[in-house]
Amino acid sequence: MLSLADVTAVADVGLGTADYVYLLWIGLIFLGGLWAINQGYAHVGLEPKSRQDDSLLTGFGPLSLAIFFTCSSLISSLIARETVNLIANSDTHNFLAQLGGQVCGIFLFVGMSFAFRGSVQWSPSLEGQLQTLSPLEEIKRSWHALNKSDWFKAFLTICSIAIAASLAWRVFYFFSAHNGQTLPEEPQVLVDFIAKYDWHGPWLNAIILGVSCVVAAPVIEELVFRGTFYPALKRSLPRGYAIVITGTIFAIVHGSLAAFLPLTALGCMLCIFRDRFGLITCMAVHAAFNFHTFVWLFLAPGASTKF
Repeated sequence: MLSLADVTAVADVGLGTADYVYLLWIGLIFLGGLWAINQGYAHVGLEPKSRQDDSLLTGFGPLSLAIFFTCSSLISSLIARETVNLIANSDTHNFLAQLGGQVCGIFLFVGMSFAFRGSVQWSPSLEGQLQTLSPLEEIKRSWHALNKSDWFKAFLTICSIAIAASLAWRVFYFFSAHNGQTLPEEPQVLVDFIAKYDWHGPWLNAIILGVSCVVAAPVIEELVFRGTFYPALKRSLPRGYAIVITGTIFAIVHGSLAAFLPLTALGCMLCIFRDRFGLITCMAVHAAFNFHTFVWLFLAPGASTKF
């Protein structure tokens, strides 16, 4: 997840026209998000108690995190080591290794959803029909639940909440500094990298990085956090606790104190969208958010990393 709240040291560079356009655009997005929230898109909704109590499926929660870290670190490292002599450009080599690890994770989770029924939950769950469907039927139902109107309003909602959380976090930073407790403003590593990246290099690098950030990352993260980890928590904890815990761990995994509160809010909202609209809609909203952030980090790195 790329967060709008990351603060980096791209700075000392004055704001240009693109930066002011970005700030204007963020204001419009925020107002649009408030309208979507008023339409009920941030409403949690009621979910009937699951009719299936399977302790084995509950264990897929921590297992999903283990698989995620294995694919994002170990498999990516193995791919990088085995291909180091095949690709001369170091950036291309690293981007491909990262993408390869993400793709391996996607295949593992999709395969797991068919091998262990109920391990990955795809379809909306507020209607209480989740446990009666086969994995293929769940995926189809999740796909049919995706529509442009819900996707767009959910995207506006999540952007508005991210902006509000970012502002709240900045206020917290301000008062902490005012009281003599300056907090570290370490940005999310990937966000900092994209903002500072030299885009005059080969376009292949930009394409691979874009596919990794905008397509592969949202898919694998949603399969892990909203498809497996969150449903597993709901089997043993009240739904509200499961939402907050999933959002918090989602933020911690991204390793940025500066973006902790916005990422937690995003992680919680994506749980709500998963329950209401299904996992594929969740992936589409996540991908749209990452694409939006990725584009502005390219067009206006100064403002998009400061505000």
